[in-house]
Amino acid sequence: KDAGENRVLRYEIASVGAGSESMFTIGQNDGILRTIDTQPFDYETQKTHTVTVRISDKPLFDGTETSADIKSATFVLTINVLDKNDNSPAFEIPSTDGTYSGSVVENVANALVVVVFAVDSDMDGTQGVTYSLDGQDKEPFEINANGQIYVSTRLDFEVKSTYSFSVVATDKGMSPVLSSRASVVIQVSDANEAAPVFSKALYEGSLVEGAYADAAEPANMVGSV
Repeated sequence: KDAGENRVLRYEIASVGAGSESMFTIGQNDGILRTIDTQPFDYETQKTHTVTVRISDKPLFDGTETSADIKSATFVLTINVLDKNDNSPAFEIPSTDGTYSGSVVENVANALVVVVFAVDSDMDGTQGVTYSLDGQDKEPFEINANGQIYVSTRLDFEVKSTYSFSVVATDKGMSPVLSSRASVVIQVSDANEAAPVFSKALYEGSLVEGAYADAAEPANMVGSV
């Protein structure tokens, strides 16, 4: 509540927290804190910023004032960065070709064949990701909330030995909703399910009496099965 010249306030940034360097500016006369356009804010990198503002009650007109002539105070501003849904879920695929691979023996139902995993950095991990399957070959398979893909019906190796489809990870962002895809290839292995079967119920052969196998002569043929 000083009078005259001493009622004029001057604003300046005294210091900033780690990671907030060169991101803010303040009007010396109006005290409005503004962001610097060349410095983007990223919620996933840093969620809060701190700025210490100093207010002085007398501007430095000619530089002759001493510290005793200038009264000042400081206060700390905390700026919270709001999250924006700007990152699609990212699959973590162990193979180098970018494909999830699995296998299942034919005639086995409700068996786990492969597990997929995706992370949504906007939602701090996996809590905001839902999974679904897409593609013509998806029908015999199901996926649960944990990314586990099961075969839901019995498969037949002789009918189809390879299934290819996509797994889709979708986030729970309000607007826009983002998703990503990964390829899945399932190989069906053949089961030893059929015993050998003779082509005829009865086989007959003939042999002349007195015939025998001789090391110097080929053995006599009796018949074939």
